[in-house]
Amino acid sequence: APLFSRSSLATYLKNRIRQLNFREPDQRAPAANSVSDDPNPEIESVFRFVLRDLKKKSSTYALYIPDFEYLANGESREKNSSIKTSLIIRSAAKSAGIPFARVDGLAESYRLTGNPPFGFPNNNIRSGHLNPIGHKLVAQAFVELIQAKCAIN
Repeated sequence: APLFSRSSLATYLKNRIRQLNFREPDQRAPAANSVSDDPNPEIESVFRFVLRDLKKKSSTYALYIPDFEYLANGESREKNSSIKTSLIIRSAAKSAGIPFARVDGLAESYRLTGNPPFGFPNNNIRSGHLNPIGHKLVAQAFVELIQAKCAIN
């Protein structure tokens, strides 16, 4: 799945970035015949650019919500694309000097309750937007991230 397919903010950013034809000053264009496993080899630079721009305007935190495959018996497995995306965003946030955290309680919540934190019973359960369980876990992770940042300062 494309990296920018998970939220309305991501859709907005994707459309704005596409219009910029952006390249950081220290970046060279990739060779026309270069081959990469990443569908967009400049994606970390794009995130770094966006995070630095956001940081200029207000306090900025990067909170990553991993994407899982939910299996039977409360088992789950983080998708490979999610792991890769997490590493890209973590690196971009570090480079931009922005606190980064992952919402790590999602799989544990599913294991304990059998209810995935994504989707709604009347729609596509186990995917889509966060449901109330997921919102609570994201809020908890965000509070912890802010508290950790405040404790440092």
